[in-house]
Amino acid sequence: MSRAPAVLSALGATLGDLLGRRCHACGAAAPGRGRGELPPLCADCARELAPWAGPCCPGCGAMFRGATGGAGHLCAACRLEPRPWERLLFHGPYQGLLRRLVLDYKFHGRLGALRLLRGLAREAWLLGDAADAAPGAPPDVIVPVPLHRRRLLHRGFNQSLELARGLGALLERPVPLAALTRVRPASTPDRAAR
Repeated sequence: MSRAPAVLSALGATLGDLLGRRCHACGAAAPGRGRGELPPLCADCARELAPWAGPCCPGCGAMFRGATGGAGHLCAACRLEPRPWERLLFHGPYQGLLRRLVLDYKFHGRLGALRLLRGLAREAWLLGDAADAAPGAPPDVIVPVPLHRRRLLHRGFNQSLELARGLGALLERPVPLAALTRVRPASTPDRAAR
């Protein structure tokens, strides 16, 4: 068995220490190795990308401000019209730095954000599983949302597939490429300026 990956990883860590670690979100100096699976972040970005710790609706993810801790309860809309899934996990509100990272990755091909976004997805899964009173078994498969072939040609990659691969590796679950097929383009065009 080749030791090349371990040697390259150690070399990368040493070079990072010598050259100074950089925040994967803003590029500023970032001491330390990051938290858990996350790459290094400066103190400001780490604070802004902290996972949502408040309660939320387990059906749609609506966040209940002002309350603390716990899984929360179903919101009125989800009580009236239950969702078809058992569980919903997310990292945090789609705003600020998290929103900018997603938009840069998705619409501008900033693949450097992939490692950070994968780490945030892993963190959301692990924190959600730890907070769940009765943690469920991992899913049988992780199915990324496919892109229409024209959109795939335009972007050059399927962002949800790349994120799903990271989560699939963490949970040791398959990520089938052909589980779903998009037969028509999405009804709304990509808008980088959202």
